[in-house]
Amino acid sequence: MIKKLNHASKITSIILALSVSAGCSMNATKSTITPEQEKDIQACKTNLPSSKKIKKEAVTYGCLASLAFWKAIGQENPAALMCVAGGGAGFVLGDSVAERKCSYLNIANQLDGEIAHTSKTNGTFALFFIEQDLNLKLQQAQAEALLTAKEKASADKVALQKMQESLTEQLEKEQYLLTQMQEERQFKQETVNKAKQAKLEKEKIDMLTNEIKSLIDNIKKLRENNKSLRDIKETFAANTQ
Repeated sequence: MIKKLNHASKITSIILALSVSAGCSMNATKSTITPEQEKDIQACKTNLPSSKKIKKEAVTYGCLASLAFWKAIGQENPAALMCVAGGGAGFVLGDSVAERKCSYLNIANQLDGEIAHTSKTNGTFALFFIEQDLNLKLQQAQAEALLTAKEKASADKVALQKMQESLTEQLEKEQYLLTQMQEERQFKQETVNKAKQAKLEKEKIDMLTNEIKSLIDNIKKLRENNKSLRDIKETFAANTQ
């Protein structure tokens, strides 16, 4: 399986290029607001507790093992530069629900903002899932390599422990992202409901409704990949006890 991953480094350059454009697209176009309103918005965001903000990771999702770790298990790293594309929940979602609420002046503004945010989020997932799928293959390969070394009594106990800790940490990050996505789905549906009550443009309401449907599909994919990672972790744990 390790050899099958040799193409990953080639795909990395594509991912990096896409991430630049996708990252730029996450910046929503601001409505015209007064300096006083802008000041209030910034004050609102500043006063939010950290628990209400998306965790901004310095490195990408799935940047699980360093080159030194690969050498420790006797393998070459086929994707040493793969850890460049995203940033977990921060890369996918941008600002949190609470931060965006600070910027909305009324329900019409909120409807426009959530249409833009959901569209960009769904678009970013296309890139995120490319990276996530590559990382699942990498994690599977790492686990298999370590288990093979263990059978030959050549596996470093430190490397085995590091792999277990890395898988645990990654699962926690995925669960965090899933939790954030559920909050996003709920807030966007609340936006649709309020827009209907306010009798806003049906076309815009339908746009957000359709984006929510795509978001639900992306959440389903996240759950499937989360299960795959959990299976890797549980198999690895069962064979290293």
